[in-house]
Amino acid sequence: TWFISSVPAMFMVTGALLAQSFTKGSIKGTLFKRFKRLIPPLWVYGAVVYFASWHYVTPASSKWTFVLPLDQPTSEIAGGWFTSALWYLRAYVWVLLLSPLLFLCSRKWKRATPLIGISLVFFMGWQKLDSSEFGWAVGDILLYATCTAIGMAWLASSRPSRRSLGSIAAITFLVAAWWLSFRQPANDVVNNDHVLHLLIGIFWAAVLLQFPVLLSRIATSSVSRFLNRFPLSIYLWHSMI
Repeated sequence: TWFISSVPAMFMVTGALLAQSFTKGSIKGTLFKRFKRLIPPLWVYGAVVYFASWHYVTPASSKWTFVLPLDQPTSEIAGGWFTSALWYLRAYVWVLLLSPLLFLCSRKWKRATPLIGISLVFFMGWQKLDSSEFGWAVGDILLYATCTAIGMAWLASSRPSRRSLGSIAAITFLVAAWWLSFRQPANDVVNNDHVLHLLIGIFWAAVLLQFPVLLSRIATSSVSRFLNRFPLSIYLWHSMI
């Protein structure tokens, strides 16, 4: 999780692509296409897990969480392994629902929008408001909505200059070192601390964007092309497989 903290980068890319789609087409049409690709595979996977949980009399969350994961779908079958990765689907669904507001704010206030989000993530972390189960879920949504806003405000129209990216990488590295001086993430996992996850994620995104040619080569490789055809299916079923 230290090398490379990928989830923030994934949501930054999501924000950039959503902003481009919203600009070229309609917000409603874009979100309909996203949910159309997301929900049916989730329903198939959720049905398998829920049926298996019922069959083996294993505790599971409410049925509706497997239909629309506004809360994380959970089941204790296989020690919780089959649903442990579904936290990402919960975060992604919330980001999609919030994306019209994020898009409007990023167009009106531009770069101030992600800065507001970053400040709120720091406030929650500093005050330890994300220590409870509900607080952690809110912190997750706020963190990844902020990353999406970064993509919309800073990456949608053009790539920042190398100088700007270098400054961002240096600043986030130093602030992350300062944050670590008084709070270590649980189990030494970056994802277990929202502030640290944000900082490390921005750092690596800034570093990687320094090499656009290399990123393009990776993105257009045969392996990447295959993975991009079935990303959600691979993600949903990899734990069970």
